[in-house]
Amino acid sequence: MAGYVVIGAYLCAVIVTGFIGNLIVIAAFCKFKKLRTANNCLIMNLSGSDLAMAIVGTPMSCSSSFAGKWLYGAAGCTYYGFINYYCGCISLNTFVVIAMYRYVVILKHRPNRRISIKTILKVIVAVHAITLICTMPPLFGWNEFILEGFKTQCDINYRKKSPLFVSYIAFMFIVLFTTPLSVIVYCYWRIFTFLRKRTVEQMSQSVSLQLRSSARTMEKRTTVMMLVCLCFFLSAWTPYCIVSLWSVFGDHRDITPAVSAAPALVAKSCIVFNPIIYGLMSPQFRRSFQVRQ
Repeated sequence: MAGYVVIGAYLCAVIVTGFIGNLIVIAAFCKFKKLRTANNCLIMNLSGSDLAMAIVGTPMSCSSSFAGKWLYGAAGCTYYGFINYYCGCISLNTFVVIAMYRYVVILKHRPNRRISIKTILKVIVAVHAITLICTMPPLFGWNEFILEGFKTQCDINYRKKSPLFVSYIAFMFIVLFTTPLSVIVYCYWRIFTFLRKRTVEQMSQSVSLQLRSSARTMEKRTTVMMLVCLCFFLSAWTPYCIVSLWSVFGDHRDITPAVSAAPALVAKSCIVFNPIIYGLMSPQFRRSFQVRQ
């Protein structure tokens, strides 16, 4: 029973911190007009999906953890599983769009051709539509949502090895993990190499120590940001892929309740770290609050 209480306390902390962090980011976007840029619209989409997870998804597993059993029946399990799965994939696909947006702005920048907010809003609608198409199949029999871990949360059925269920796991691995990861790695690597090349050119042409130091700082910040984004992506989603592949190619009986529960618990931490990495650490957001104070 102590384990259930620990999980419940962890989920409570995730809900509270995730709710507050994402609410601050969204409130800042709504309050300060200068923050309403195309890039920040993507961050709002990320914060919106995380806030939804904190409000309508995670509380169900939190209350069930304290009770030591699932409280919401089979229909509630399907609802909970889908909401968390959908919101998680929205965040994941938004990461991809953010990487692509930065790639286009930095490498394909044209002074007279900016990406408008209207265009970004259309992209966001497309992200939701594509994500919905990819996450709805378990509702119609192509896999399903079942109780997993300590039976206080619901997830995709990794254990059933019928061709129908295994094929969706393969689809999920390729479409919702491998492809997004490849796009993110490619975009940030091209951004890093481009900025590094430009930094070297600036340093070779400049005799000012101050400018050289500034160029080095820019390169360092870009490198750190790229690594943080990549590590964040991997830490949030790799556990899902490991467990799903293990269940498909190995013996699912080796997957203990703790191992089964870990991926979902790790992924839920996204709603805490997303606003920190993409919102509260942003110079634009910090300057807005400083000016207000």
